[in-house]
Amino acid sequence: MRSTVSSRAIGVVVAVLASVAIAACGGGGSKSSSTPSAGTPTTGTQSSTGTGTGTTSSSQTSTAASLWSLPNADPDGTRNVSSQINSSNVSQLKAAWSIPIVGVKGLYGVFSSTPVFGSNGVAYLQDLGDNVYAVNVKTGKIVWKYKVPASDTNGEGPNGVTLVDGKIYGNTNRHAFALQASTGEQLWKTPALADPSGPTLKAGQGINIAPQVVDGKVFMSTSGQQTGGVAYALDANSGKVLWSFRETKNASERGAGGPLGTGGAWGTPVVENGTVYFGVANPYRSINDAIHHSTRLLYNDSTIALDENTGKLKWYMQAVPNDFHDWDMQIGPMYTANGPGGQPAVIDAGKMGYVYAMNAATGKLEWKTPVGKHNGHDNDGLLGLHHKLHVSKFPYVFCPGILGGVETQMAMADGVIYVPANNLCSSFKNKKEPIADQQNPTKGTGDFEAINVDTGKVMWDTKLPSSPYGSATVTNDLVFTTLFNGKLIAINRNTGKIVWSQQLSADTNAPLAIDGDTLITAASFASGAGQKAEIVAYSLSGSSSSSGQSTQTQTNTTASGNTSTSNGGSSAGVSVKAGMSVFESTCASCHTLAAAGSTGTVGPNLDQLKPSDALVVKQVTNGGGGMPAFGSTLSQSQIKSVALFVSSVAGKPVKGKVKKTHNASP
Repeated sequence: MRSTVSSRAIGVVVAVLASVAIAACGGGGSKSSSTPSAGTPTTGTQSSTGTGTGTTSSSQTSTAASLWSLPNADPDGTRNVSSQINSSNVSQLKAAWSIPIVGVKGLYGVFSSTPVFGSNGVAYLQDLGDNVYAVNVKTGKIVWKYKVPASDTNGEGPNGVTLVDGKIYGNTNRHAFALQASTGEQLWKTPALADPSGPTLKAGQGINIAPQVVDGKVFMSTSGQQTGGVAYALDANSGKVLWSFRETKNASERGAGGPLGTGGAWGTPVVENGTVYFGVANPYRSINDAIHHSTRLLYNDSTIALDENTGKLKWYMQAVPNDFHDWDMQIGPMYTANGPGGQPAVIDAGKMGYVYAMNAATGKLEWKTPVGKHNGHDNDGLLGLHHKLHVSKFPYVFCPGILGGVETQMAMADGVIYVPANNLCSSFKNKKEPIADQQNPTKGTGDFEAINVDTGKVMWDTKLPSSPYGSATVTNDLVFTTLFNGKLIAINRNTGKIVWSQQLSADTNAPLAIDGDTLITAASFASGAGQKAEIVAYSLSGSSSSSGQSTQTQTNTTASGNTSTSNGGSSAGVSVKAGMSVFESTCASCHTLAAAGSTGTVGPNLDQLKPSDALVVKQVTNGGGGMPAFGSTLSQSQIKSVALFVSSVAGKPVKGKVKKTHNASP
């Protein structure tokens, strides 16, 4: 029931920063059922308001956004942006600056939101303490910070802000707010847990969504509440609540999830032609609930379409009736004017591990496609609804689990959907547990799949050694994501081949965004020895020993985990000791080398290979044979040092006890 890897049972989340001390301006704020057979989603309509009226500035989803000012790049949520980065120059991306994330520790890491950019060279980010930062994109200098009191945050996320007309819009766990983008001055603050049509809602998961701002309205939602999640529209100028919509249909079922919550939304909605589309999350229910208290529980686990001006329901498409697996439709939907049959469509997905295409006007399901790992339990909720579910063997293991499926945002460009899928399972020990146990996310793998918008057919499927919790981001002929093992990767959109990768300084569940020649992401989930949580920028004009340091730090830590002095010089010369440090941070996760205590199996066993100094320099610099090139990310002294270390110890007896290297990546 969360929109990113922010699951109550374990942690996977992130945050980033941004800014410049001039007035920022952003775009994207104006855009002038019957019983199914097993596995068939339920659709329905409820309103005579039609498709609504309104103007649109983004009816062609193949057109990339020129500026990433909204949480998912544009009002249609496609995460497709124009930039200078493409497959011909991606190898030239270098770490430009980094900012340590200090004093913030959420349940699921420190950062899980997508940066947004102003046209003046400032980026805006929100961490999992709900604090907002303005950061100079070129230098990494923090311009201002909006600090949130501890009473207003729960560390869950994913959070994230929106930039429209020189204003920053966001949420804490308990409030919605607007800030002046140039200064961080608070313009208004609205308690967002009060329903205008009824009493104040009971406590629950609060608000964890990055809002959408279109046509002078702020669209947002609570996450799961003890009395059910609620979607809202606020006036963008005043913060006044304009309407609200209960995301669990029947009042008697709004407490179905108990203290853990029912329904709610975690992913940013999209707005088109007078309609706002939300993905709605799950209730927390046991196997006993699904068998003895079976119910569709509308509108949980659904995509819903609401009238932008009134909040009235137009249609819903329920993917998982009678859910007890935590199979949210929790990510933000995407809209395309050229869907199946050339008709406008809404594309959505969630932790059930399916991608759905729906007619944007009616909600009719056009196709659904499974992604990632499934183990035969997809229809158990529906079987329970029809009193045909019989569970007697425990543990009851189901895939995808509560950290599996499509946890984070998809992307779309030129008629193709790019889907990060996570292969993790969960298990119930008995029939009474309201939430299952999950597999350790460090053990997860993934699939990154390309799906044809018109047909729903998989065009390619790239197998990943770690879970891709970093959403998908498209620019030109590349699609990017991050893996939980701390890898930042670029995939060729035509072939599905990984063409570039970098090792961040910690595990991560952070997404990324791109502006011009710069990419910003975060090493967000520091969990092992030597890992560092930080925001990091890569740039075509950057330097792996950049002088652009944060005002909060005296040194600038690069994505490889090595420290550079503030004047850009290396902190150490060529030496075996320096080489061991480089090896541990950059190479140990892929290679076995007894002297370093590493047992990686992706690359060759160096103790068996016993490479020469010259061979190591050549391979590290140029890459090849599946290994990425590090010539643009490591300095000459670092490369020579690691070559000296490897060539001097490979295959030789190890004296004394060797501390095992933390293998954060494959």
